Amino acid sequence: MSDMMSDLRAFELRKKDTGRKVKLLTYGEISDRYTFICFDDNLIRNDHPQTLLTLKAEKLRADKGLERSNMPFDFLDYLYLEQKKDYETYHRVNFPRKDRCRININLTLKQEEWLKKSVADKEDTASYLCEKYKALLAEHKKITLLPFAFYLPDDWIKKHEDPRTQIFSHDALKTSLEELQRRFDEMTKKLKQQAKYDPACAYTRLILIDENFKPFYLVNFFFNVDDLNAHFAEDIWFEWLATRSSPGKEKEMAVFYAFDDEHKPHRSEVRGLMFHAPEAGITSLYNALGDDVWKILLTADEYNSPKPLKNDRKRHEQFFRLQAQKYNTIPGSRAKVFSDNFTYSPSGKRKKAEG
Repeated sequence: MSDMMSDLRAFELRKKDTGRKVKLLTYGEISDRYTFICFDDNLIRNDHPQTLLTLKAEKLRADKGLERSNMPFDFLDYLYLEQKKDYETYHRVNFPRKDRCRININLTLKQEEWLKKSVADKEDTASYLCEKYKALLAEHKKITLLPFAFYLPDDWIKKHEDPRTQIFSHDALKTSLEELQRRFDEMTKKLKQQAKYDPACAYTRLILIDENFKPFYLVNFFFNVDDLNAHFAEDIWFEWLATRSSPGKEKEMAVFYAFDDEHKPHRSEVRGLMFHAPEAGITSLYNALGDDVWKILLTADEYNSPKPLKNDRKRHEQFFRLQAQKYNTIPGSRAKVFSDNFTYSPSGKRKKAEG
C-alpha cells in the first residue's frame, strides 16, 4: 500500500520528497481524494485580519461556552484563504477557483505537525481495516464485502444545519452522531435476530464527516460465503429505513458500493439507495453537486471510474484505503469500530462477550 504522504508533496512536509514529482498540485486534486477536518482552531494564525471563519468560531464559542479546540473547520479551505488572502467570506460555494488553484503556501510548524498527524491517522485507519479483513480471511477463507454509506435524511439535515451556510455547528454534529448511533444499533440488533444472517461474520464502521461537518457512517459488512445475491443489500436498506423515527422515508438516502452486479437490487425496489463504483472513491451525498451527483447515481458500468483490479483481495484493500483517506479523528467519538459479533444470534447462540 503506497504512502499517503507522497500525495501531499505540494506542502513540502518531508525533506526526502525534495526533487520528487508532485502528482497532486491543486487544492481540488487533494480534496477529491482527502478530507482534512480540524477541531483545533489554535492552528489558525492570529497575525492576520479576522475572517468570517474566525469571527463565526468566536461567536459560537461565546454562545456555547466551548473551548477553542472544539470548533471544527476545513483545513484545506483555510489554507486556500491564507494563500489567496481573501478575508471577506468563508463558504465553499464561494470558492469557484479553489479547486484549480495550485498549492503554494508556507505552513506554520503547528500546521505541519497537525497535517502530518492527520495523514498518520488516515494511514493507521487503512492498516486497521486491512488487518481486520486479513484476519477474517484467515478464519473464514471466503469473504464477501457489502459496503454501505448511511446518511441522515434531508429533513434532519435542514433542521440542524445553518440555513445560510449549510454548515453544521458543533452541537448539530454531536446530535447527529447520536442519531446515527441509535439507528445503526437498532438496525444491527434486528439483523442479528434473523437466521438468514448466519453467514454474516463481522463489520467495520467508520464515522466520516464532510467539509460542512455533516457526519455519515461508512460500514463494511462481511459475509463468510461467496455466493450472495441481491437480497442482503436490499434487506439491509429496508432495515435501515425501519429505524427512522418519523414518516417520510422518501427523504432517506444511502449508498451501496457494489463489487459485484449480482449484489445490486433492482433500482425500482430500493428508491433512495444509490449504487456507486468502489474505485470512484467516497463522495458525500449531503453536498454532492454537478458532476459528483452523476458519480454517485451511475453504476460502475456507466461511470468511467478506474478499471477494477482483478484480484478481489487487492480490490477490497484499495477500497479500504479510499475510505481511510476521508477519515478524520473526532474528539469524544469512537470514529473507528470493528465487531465480529455481527451474525445470527438467537439467545442460545450469543457470544460469551455479550454475557
